Parts: sequence; structure tokens; C-alpha cells
Amino acid sequence: MSVDILAIRKELDRLEEDLIARVPEHLFVEHLLPIIAGDDGHSDMQVWEHLTGSVFNRLHVIDPAGNILFTLPPIAVSPKTSVDRDSKTSMFEIMSGYEARTLLSPIYAKRYMDESIKDKVIRQDRNWKQILLIDDVLIRYGRKPHLPAELRALIEGRAAPKSTTPQTNDTSEFGEVGDDL
Repeated sequence: MSVDILAIRKELDRLEEDLIARVPEHLFVEHLLPIIAGDDGHSDMQVWEHLTGSVFNRLHVIDPAGNILFTLPPIAVSPKTSVDRDSKTSMFEIMSGYEARTLLSPIYAKRYMDESIKDKVIRQDRNWKQILLIDDVLIRYGRKPHLPAELRALIEGRAAPKSTTPQTNDTSEFGEVGDDL
């Protein structure tokens, strides 16, 4: 039996494409743009999940004719966990222990959480290309991007624009970049 791997891959890609949520532009601007822009009072992820199915899914924003205007990457990533983690304690048990300790002392609870998950969750680097895509959408709608122009230029591999502000002696790799990205 001969199997055409390319045909199977194309079919799987088509099926995956069909699963991507399609949100009309007016709903995106009204409900989702304020979330990715970080507007005050717009942090309810239930709106995102209602329109897209999950914060872990991509999103097509469409015009009234159904044409795709752009595709937004997921706004959240699943944490990667270690394969070698201690399987004696589940994340459910850790969260239950954290909640119980919070009643006693928030500091004690934080220490417990830090110790309990340090070997379970793997630190992931940011996906800068996805952040650039989100910033492109923000710029498209006249909003302030998350990344400063100098960092954007560095990520895109081009020369940074000349700055009219004085330079700081910042020793970090990218200066001040919010952790909320």
C-alpha cells in the first residue's frame, strides 16, 4: 500500500487551518484589541476564550467578506514541564498545598510554591517573532507597541533608528521590557 505523505500533510494542514477561530474585525477591535494592548480594565481572558476557544489558539481576524486580514498568534503559551520531574506530587496537590499555606502566610505559601515547582516547570524563552506580530497589529490600529523601536530593530536584524533621547547605562540585554509580554 503506497501512502502519499505530502497529500496527508496537506490534508492535516487544511484541517488545522479549519480549526483556527475566525473573528470579525469589529469584534476584535471592541473586545480583543484592548486585551493585547493592555488597556486598564481589559484583562478578562474569558472574552478571548469565548471568541477563540482558548488563549492557546491562533486567531484569524476577518473582514465582512470573510477574507483574512491577519492572523494573531496565541496570547499564552503552555508551560513546559520537565520529563524527569518527581511524579510523587501532582500539580493539583501542589496547588492545594499552596492554597492552604496562603491562609497562614503569603510569604510561606510563595516559598512553598517556588520550591515545589522549581524542578517541574522549565523556563522558556520568549518568542520574539510572535511578540513582533502582536506589535504589528497594535501599530495597525494606532496603538502603542509593547517593544521599543530599538529592540524591535535588533530582533528584526536591522539597524536601530537614531534616538533623540539620551542613552542610559543599562547593562541588561534589552533594557526595560515588561514581563507581561
